[in-house]
This record gives sequence, structure tokens and C-alpha cells, in this order.
Amino acid sequence: MKIEEHPSRQVLLIRLMLIFVGMLLVSSWIFVGWNRVNEWLHRRRWWIGSFIIVAVTLLNLNGSSLNIWNAFLSKDQQQDTIFGVPRVMRSDEYAVNTLFAFSQQYNDYGWFNYFIGNRATDMYIVKDAPIFSFAEIFRPFHWGYLLFGPERGLAFYWSSRLVVLFLVSYEFFMLVTQSSRVDSANQQAHLLPGKRGISVLCAILISFSPLVQWWFAVNNLVEMIIDVFAATLLFHLYLSTHKSLLRGVYTICILLCAGSFIWTLYPAWQIPMGYVLIALIIWQLSEHWKTAQLSVLDWIVLVLLCIIFSAAIGYIAYHSRDTINALLNTSYPGDRRCPGGDDVNCSGGSVSLLTLFGTSSNLGLAFATRGDAPELGYIIDFEPLGFMLAMANMIFNRKKHFDVLSLVSMFLATVLFVYSTVGLPLALANGLGLSLSISKRATLGLELLNLILLVRAITSKEWEVNKVLASTVSVGVAGLFTWLAVIQMHMILENPSQVMIIIIGLLTFVMYLGACWMCIGFSAGDSAASTSSAIVGSVHKWYSVSAARLYESLASATALCLVFAGACVNPIQVGSAAITEQPIIVAARSIEDSGNPGLWITEGNKSGVLSNLLVANGLTTINALQVTPNQALWETLDPTGKLRSRYNRYAFIEFEITDRELPLNEQIRVLHPDVLRLRLNASQIVRLGVTYLVSDKDLSRFSYGGHVFSQLSVREGGYAVWHLS
Repeated sequence: MKIEEHPSRQVLLIRLMLIFVGMLLVSSWIFVGWNRVNEWLHRRRWWIGSFIIVAVTLLNLNGSSLNIWNAFLSKDQQQDTIFGVPRVMRSDEYAVNTLFAFSQQYNDYGWFNYFIGNRATDMYIVKDAPIFSFAEIFRPFHWGYLLFGPERGLAFYWSSRLVVLFLVSYEFFMLVTQSSRVDSANQQAHLLPGKRGISVLCAILISFSPLVQWWFAVNNLVEMIIDVFAATLLFHLYLSTHKSLLRGVYTICILLCAGSFIWTLYPAWQIPMGYVLIALIIWQLSEHWKTAQLSVLDWIVLVLLCIIFSAAIGYIAYHSRDTINALLNTSYPGDRRCPGGDDVNCSGGSVSLLTLFGTSSNLGLAFATRGDAPELGYIIDFEPLGFMLAMANMIFNRKKHFDVLSLVSMFLATVLFVYSTVGLPLALANGLGLSLSISKRATLGLELLNLILLVRAITSKEWEVNKVLASTVSVGVAGLFTWLAVIQMHMILENPSQVMIIIIGLLTFVMYLGACWMCIGFSAGDSAASTSSAIVGSVHKWYSVSAARLYESLASATALCLVFAGACVNPIQVGSAAITEQPIIVAARSIEDSGNPGLWITEGNKSGVLSNLLVANGLTTINALQVTPNQALWETLDPTGKLRSRYNRYAFIEFEITDRELPLNEQIRVLHPDVLRLRLNASQIVRLGVTYLVSDKDLSRFSYGGHVFSQLSVREGGYAVWHLS
């Protein structure tokens, strides 16, 4: 983790405090005891989580890469950074989502924002920004913006999502790892509590996975996972109780999760998450089919709440109907239909077996310089161990009672596996809904199903093996997957160091060996023969205790390494000065605040993202990101719609000034699927209504058609404010 060389007193104190908390946890395990500390953490987990959210919000900490703006504007990139480094490749976060959320304070958190492109931009649908509306009941992580303002709202947004994701994942796997035991006396089945150790490791594998951390504040990935896991937990509670009042409360909470999931509006991940949800719903229905009896009152409450929910969803859809229709009809990404595999319509191509079987290799992405690191991130799911062990449970099942969750998960995981690796006929992909996803995104559902299969295989194993032989084979299996991870590391990382290869290799070996040993039921004392000899018995007891402590140490070290690797992806940052206190922004705001408002445009290097920085500070900017086509802009430049296929897309708009009239074909160019370049002269800019420009050029050389530029500010960070008259 790179840190600021000369930190402020505030940064230094927070840094020392975080180090102290980490050392306190490790010391407690050592001196108080592993079991006592973990029992205390388990019992108070929701109180601890709430305290973390409050503390982080008060300290004004976030994980945004907003300090990239300091790098762009020639300032210290590590300013106010506690740990880590800002990630330039996360432009959707620091150059879009965070900036649009900040712009809402100047818009009184209205549903439509006119600062973005000088037109009504739908902030609920477009980019997940906070608004003052009942619709925000489906987006509780935005409430911090509405209650505390943009800066601490950002801190609440980052902290609450991570804490809730971890705790909900933990609770979910506690449910999944529950098992039943039959009492030999009365032949009645008793439900045993979930396995805490497995559950917390799964929560870490998901919450701090490279996939989740690289995409943490983009496309609502975190919300999707929370919604599906929380809805499953609530559905379990709904079916487990017969009290109508409680069932009504659970129904409300489930519908809130459903609304949140619906309005994430990213089908590429929603579809595979939907497959996970289908498996979980079928599982819960099968578990409670004979006992979950709904009364007439239950049905009445359920129907009424569903009607209210449908009305709320319908109102939001109607209020944003124009935006939704525009999104569905864009050239990019609205018309995407991917049959899977490496089809030309599937961006990124197919997913290789080496990628799926070597997911632990991407733990090193946090320490690499790959510009496409987010696309290489996955959840470590131990594939194909879960699938193979679930098959073994079916084949060697002595009770002829098959686990419904495992059966459905195996089937759906197979569908997602085939789609991601080799693809499906387009008609079949359309029928299954997968054509709205792409091969790489569909692996999200596959990874979660694989984790579910693995933990179910561990908790419901009904066959025995020779543990000495199996433990030996486990070493070979762990070695094989370590070898695959090392190969994958060399493919996805740029010249990985030997130290990184050794550390990730050892971590992979320990994880897979531990997973295999848990699957075969290997425990600390299994290898010692039982004997009546006091001496040998003492040795056996000493061995068991020592082995147990070794396992605890390895488990905690592995968990901490996984947390560390995930935490290194995003920086820990204090405040948002990089957004609001840039000198060029202060200069631009002073002009606006002096009673001379106008329409702005950014020009030159990085103008496509710099425009959004102006928007974040309440400046109406015409070339801000367009999520849907800015019809007023394009109709002015292209009245006949000749180049509509070029600008009918989600796009950053780079602007370049010229000193002559260019043909239309050269005025509007597609640089990348999500980047447009606009080249206009001074006369054309005036026709758009632009008054002010922020540019890194000397615009006095670009006067045209009687229109001239005059410089209004000194050059700050390479940019100056210009007035066009």
C-alpha cells in the first residue's frame, strides 16, 4: 500500500488508529483466546457493524479514487490518503457516479438534473444518484447524502455497503450451512446451527473479492448480492413463522429488496444473479413446503402489499419512461444480444477453463498496473471442487435423500458454465434471458453457485473415505490448483515479482488444502490412533491441541490475507477536497457565483471527464457524459440525423476546438464504443449557447467568424477559464 510521505496530522492519527484496531484484533486472538473473541464478535456482529458505519461516516472516510483528479490537475495524488492508491481505470466511479452524486446538492436532489448536458437528465435511472423522493426507499445507501450532505454521504455510501454486504453474506451462509441431525431415541430430526467459520470465510471471499472490490461503486454489484442474499434470509423467516404480523413485516422487507434489485438496471449481472435467486427460492420452498401454511389474512396482506409495490414500481417506470426507452434503443449498449462464448457480440470474449479454475491468481491485481484489472477480477469459488463433491454426495448418498439446493445449483451452474465458455444458440440464450448478459459477467452467478455447492457439500456429506489417503490426495489437488494459479498469474499480471508469486501460491495452496480437508471431514485428532496408554494418550491430546491451534492460525492468517488483498484495491481516503477544492474549479465557481452564470464546455486533453467535474460543482456543462443521447445538442449539429448511429450511445464527449469549418463527418467521431470526439469552431460553439470554456490550450488563436476568446483566470493545473464572445 502506497502512503503519503508527509501526511497531515489528521491523516496520521487516522492511520495510526486503523493500525491499532487491526493489532488489537490479532492480539485478542492470541491473548484472550480464539474461541472467546470469535464468540464475542458473533454475538455483537450487527452492533459492531453499526459502530463501524457511524465511525467511518464521522471520520469522513471513503474508498473513492477521487484523488485521480489531483493527478490530472498536477497536484499530489496521495493527498489526504490514509492507505492505498487511487485507481485511474475506475473512471466510472470517480469521473461519473461520485461526481453526479455531488452535483445533486446544487440541484436540491431533484429527480431531473439540468447541469448534465444542459437538458433534463434522469438521476434515478441514469447513474444511481441520490434524489429526494419516495423512490429512494429502494436505495437506502443513498440516505447518507440526503441526511449528511455529499462528503459524509459518500463516506456512509462506501462504509454501509461494505459492512452490510459482509454481514448479510455471513448470515446467508450461516443459513446455507445448517444441517439436520436425527435423534436416535425418538427418530426426530433436529436442525443444527450453521458453521460460523465457513460462513465468515465465505463472507470474506465475496466482500473482499477482486470482482466486488474492483466494481464496488459501479453498476450496483454490491446491491444485487445484498438483495438476493437478504431476500433469501427474509423468505426463510417468512416461511418459518406462522404469525401474520411478522409475515407482513418480512413481506415488506422482501419487496424492498426486490425493488432495489429491479432498479439496479444492469442486466449483464442481474440475469446471472437471477439464476442464483431461482435456486434459492426453490430450495426454501422445498424446505418449508409441508409446514408453511398461509392463512386467509396472510394472503390478503400479501396481495395488498404486492399491489402497493407494483404501483410504486409502475410510478417510477412511468416517471422515467422516456429515459428507459432511450436506454433500450441506444446503439451502445442498448441493442446488445450476446449468445455467450466468444461470439462477436460478446465484448471480452469467452471465459477459459484456466480462468475459472485459477481465480485465486487475481488476488495480485491490487498490486499490478493492468489497465483492464477490473475485467480480470473474479470471486474465488474453488471451482470445480463444489460441483464434484455435490456429485459425490448424490452418487454415494446412503439415505437416498437428495439435497434440492445442490441439485438445482448444479443444473443452473452448468447452464452458466456452458454459456460463459462455449456459448449457446442465440434463440436459446434469448429464451433463458442470458443474451442480455455477456460471457464474463455471467460468471458472477456461476461463482456464487459454486460457493454454495461447496459449503453444502461440506455440511451434508454422507459418505466416508480413508482419511489418510484422502488427505494425501488433498495435498495433490491443492498443488494442482496452485500450479494453475501461478500459470494464470503470469498471463494476467505484468511481470509479477517472485515474492508475489510465492505469497499468492502459498495462499492458494493453504486455501485449497483447507477446503479439501473440510470436505473429507479431516480434523486435528483423526490421524492419531486411539489407545489406552496414558503416555500415548497425553501425546495424542498434545497433538490435537497443537494441530487445532495451527489450523486456527492458518485460518486467521488466510482470512487476513484475503481481506488485505481486497482492501488494497481501493484507497482509504479522507474527505473530497480533490473534487471541490481544485483551483480551476474555484475559479470557475467564482465566475458563476459573481452573478455571471453561463453554459460551460471543457476542451482539450481529458475534456470528456473534466466536464463531469464541472457538473459536480454545479456548473451546467454541455459535453458532460451522456448516458442517453443529448437530442438538443445533436439536432443542432446534425439536423437530418445522418450520423445518428454514432452519437446514439452512452458516451464520454471529448471536445476539440478548431479554427475552420469541418465536414459533418469529421465533426463527430467515435473513438471508442463509449467515447465520442466533437470538433467545432467558435461560431458553432456560440450556436450551442456556450459562454465559458475550460481548456489547456491558448484559445486566443482560435477566434472564428467574428467570435473571440478572452482568458478569465490564470492557468491552474494546466487549465484556464475562457470567455467566448
